[in-house]
Amino acid sequence: MKSKIVYTLLVVGVCLGLFLVYYFYNNQSYVQIVCNFGNKKVFNAKYTNIEITEKDFDSSGNFIEHENNASLQKLCDIPNDFVMELLKKEMEGEDAPSLLEVNLIKK
Repeated sequence: MKSKIVYTLLVVGVCLGLFLVYYFYNNQSYVQIVCNFGNKKVFNAKYTNIEITEKDFDSSGNFIEHENNASLQKLCDIPNDFVMELLKKEMEGEDAPSLLEVNLIKK
């Protein structure tokens, strides 16, 4: 009888633990970096040396923290001359494509 109670508690504990791990793992948000130029890769910011958190986004989900722009450009392997060319186009009033996107992905 005692072993049945221990076994039941063990099974309930394992199930509860698995549920909690699943719940917290799948309800975590993460930051996705999409390189539109350069290496054209997609990165999870968690696996880069660039620290971007939910605080770097406004309430609408737009990326507002631009202190990391140089690091993001380097991560995407976007050459400086290309950046300057696009900046010049924007200053002249032309439409310039976005070099990269930083998205907050909520699971």
